[in-house]
Amino acid sequence: MRNKKRKAQLQIQEMAFVLVAIILLFGLVLLGFAVFQSAKVKQLAYEIRKEKTIGMLDSIANMPEFSCKNAYCLDEEKLIAYLEMPNEQKETYNNIWEKSKIALIKVERILPEESGTCNSQNYPDCKTYTLYQRNIDYQAYSTFMPLCYYDSIYGWKCDIAKLIVGFEVPKVK
Repeated sequence: MRNKKRKAQLQIQEMAFVLVAIILLFGLVLLGFAVFQSAKVKQLAYEIRKEKTIGMLDSIANMPEFSCKNAYCLDEEKLIAYLEMPNEQKETYNNIWEKSKIALIKVERILPEESGTCNSQNYPDCKTYTLYQRNIDYQAYSTFMPLCYYDSIYGWKCDIAKLIVGFEVPKVK
């Protein structure tokens, strides 16, 4: 009788160890699946931000605050006016861009080649208009556009520029 009792106890212990091993195995499988899904979600977030940024290139180019009156171009005088706006007025734009995960909006003159940051004293003989920038990791996309301004002698004059929009890269934890 005593042998049967010990044998039964051993079988119960073996079954308990097997159940614990199965639970640990399923836990590890579930943990691996969670890590895989987390990476997939981060990749989807990256792709969505990328697509949204590419779409924002066209949206920003067509904003009445920056675009020319009659054509698909950027009005240099409007860019200067935006840069000289008080920060309180820019805050609305900054909030929209921050919520959209935009990290950079910049216009660079390509041709003719110039240098320096643009302001009301040196335009159109300058290169870069930085409309919005946050100090975070970002990935940027760009498109070429005409950058036009009114010259008192020649009338409307356009240069080639690049509109650059960068989006916040999702953080890896």
